[in-house]
Amino acid sequence: MDSTIRAREEISRVMKSYGFPLRKWTSNNTQVLDGIPKSHLLSTDFLEFEDTSTVKALGIRWNARSDYFYFITKPIDSKGIITKRAILSAIAKLFDPLGWLAPIIIVAKILMQNIWLEGTDWDETVSSTTMNRWQTFVSGYAEINNIRVPRWVNFTPCATAEIHGFCDASEKAYAATIFLKITLEGKVNVNLLMAKTRVAPVKTISLPRLELCGAVLLAETMESIINQLNLGNLATHFWTDSTIVLAWIRKPPCSWSTFVAHRVTKIVEKVGNKNWRHVDSESNPADLASRGLPAGELVDNPLWWQGPSWLQEDDTKWPVNEIEQLTTIEEKRVHTHTSTVNDSQDILNRFSNFSRALRVISYIRRFYQRTHPKTKSFFKTESNLISPDEIKLTTQCLISICQKRYYSEEYERLKSGKSIGGKSEILPLNPFIDKDGIMRAGGRLSASSDLSYSERHPILLPYSAKLSRLYVQFVHQVSIHGENQLMLRLIRSQFWIPRVKNMIRSVIHNCKVCTIYKKRSQAQLMGILPEERTTFSRAFTNAGVDFAGPFNIKSYRGRGCRISKGYL
Repeated sequence: MDSTIRAREEISRVMKSYGFPLRKWTSNNTQVLDGIPKSHLLSTDFLEFEDTSTVKALGIRWNARSDYFYFITKPIDSKGIITKRAILSAIAKLFDPLGWLAPIIIVAKILMQNIWLEGTDWDETVSSTTMNRWQTFVSGYAEINNIRVPRWVNFTPCATAEIHGFCDASEKAYAATIFLKITLEGKVNVNLLMAKTRVAPVKTISLPRLELCGAVLLAETMESIINQLNLGNLATHFWTDSTIVLAWIRKPPCSWSTFVAHRVTKIVEKVGNKNWRHVDSESNPADLASRGLPAGELVDNPLWWQGPSWLQEDDTKWPVNEIEQLTTIEEKRVHTHTSTVNDSQDILNRFSNFSRALRVISYIRRFYQRTHPKTKSFFKTESNLISPDEIKLTTQCLISICQKRYYSEEYERLKSGKSIGGKSEILPLNPFIDKDGIMRAGGRLSASSDLSYSERHPILLPYSAKLSRLYVQFVHQVSIHGENQLMLRLIRSQFWIPRVKNMIRSVIHNCKVCTIYKKRSQAQLMGILPEERTTFSRAFTNAGVDFAGPFNIKSYRGRGCRISKGYL
């Protein structure tokens, strides 16, 4: 009490020093309010009478004199035209942030879902069945005003606290309730802390899966409450009346289907799977929230407000856990899969950029040379960057591998000094192998001294090779998205690719930049037609004259024909 009064005084002094004097003080203890002028209280006779000791807090009323929460509801008109809009408006007026009225509100939620499924419009009168169910709900609605929820849960720093969570589901909804058990000097007090409900999905799912959804809702709510209470090592217990859910939770998630596995994983991550126990449906307060209850039956319902009666006892008198923990290791059939690596698979299929492919493969070659001392090392460099010589060597290596893969027969015949077959597509190019083992085109430009060696004898690349397409894309980017003729000139200065024009058109067609910035032909905006051409009239009422020329006119065919000008 002293710390509370001291905190009140310090807060008042600080706020007053900045020009914010505090008013409307309230408390359920007169000692806290002593020393405060009555003009600064919520009312001058606060805590003296029941009707003057009421405070609104988050839409709920708190009676400070008796220290309990209660609800004040306005009557619902059920005699007029009942539409979907009117029902939703009435339901939304009931504010219940902690779910104390969950068994009442879930009835309205289920009713609203049925109205949606019936396809009723917002301002359309609901069906007779829905009308009867709504009138039944409204008839007991006023009983909510008789509900009293104590604010204090009898907790003190010397007490022992336990938190118990219950979950359940029906075909229409699933719910979770949480109770706080306080034990002090042999006296036990249990109070409802919070409850949550969810309407079942429109798509029909089995009842065990709905029970599992209720367990997930309990785990999420429990995690949030434990973080907010901040009571240190708080004993937690989880109860469900579904033995199937208990079996799901206690086995590894990978043992179940996707739906079950995902939710079991979420439960284990949030609250674990050790303290889950079984409770019968009659002792499960979450059953009330999943099925719904009239307001009159909820007012003094001990199962809802204090939980099952055995919670007042010690754990030796709790329900026996019928589901034993699985202690034996389950034998499972393991399926193994083997895969074969195709040596002919092109490593360039992993790349979409020619420069990046050369750089990565150069690093791979450098790593291989450094980890295999017996391998001949072509370059010795301490720099981490790839040198131009390494890029050149990698390019020659890729070209050689590509030619040996796609032109294997031609390469072997040329290497052995034989002529290639007559059906080969590169026969007209008179190919040969140079000093680096690269196959080049012969051609008829060998005697030209103005052309480079690669221009006279370009390197042969197959059309279907990934290397060819990567290089064409590279040339397209280097030439700043050049057109067909420019790309053809640049490519043939180094390589000869059969049907390269088709590949160039394909690369340009698939280029997003070229597609965006490609100039579209503009349509000529025509002038307005004269009135004479748009007005209905007899033929030849209006006449027009035009002039064109000059035109060159020949009087006859053949040489020496004189050309004269003519006009139209």
